[in-house]
Amino acid sequence: MAVPAIQEYLYEVQDDRGFRAHMRLTGFIADVSAATVHLSVIAGNAGAIGTALQAMTNAKIVSTGFAMRFDIAQEPTSESGVYQLVEQGAILSFGDGNTGRERLTIPAPVDALFLTGGADNLIVVDPAASVLTALQSATTTDIVTATGGQWGAQFFGGQLKGTKPRVRRVLQGA
Repeated sequence: MAVPAIQEYLYEVQDDRGFRAHMRLTGFIADVSAATVHLSVIAGNAGAIGTALQAMTNAKIVSTGFAMRFDIAQEPTSESGVYQLVEQGAILSFGDGNTGRERLTIPAPVDALFLTGGADNLIVVDPAASVLTALQSATTTDIVTATGGQWGAQFFGGQLKGTKPRVRRVLQGA
């Protein structure tokens, strides 16, 4: 069975005043499981594209990278189940065990992530939740942080954050 993938080349540019902008080139791979392209080739492509882009801008490219998304599901429909709005999220705070800190927001979090009963309308994340420990075991095996620690090695806490959808502002009159 073919595994389609979306491949992205990511660039961040900065002007002399410190303002930053992002550029993203998106490609498609029909079957990533059969692709013969290695990471060294992709990284080389990212560098070559970055060199070409640098010649096209008056700003400086300060960051170059790539990403690959695969196992892409179809968008949910009313026939495939009920999905909650993603405006609400659980903000989680982690440490890597080596002075590094990470934050992760889980959109539309499941109830199993939280402690039962909250005082003062504060809904906090259960540090012993099985879904949280499963995430930590998945991230601490292979993801090394910039400080040399393991991503998600320490859990510092988290809570539910509710937000309103963005309001679109329209100028009235002239």
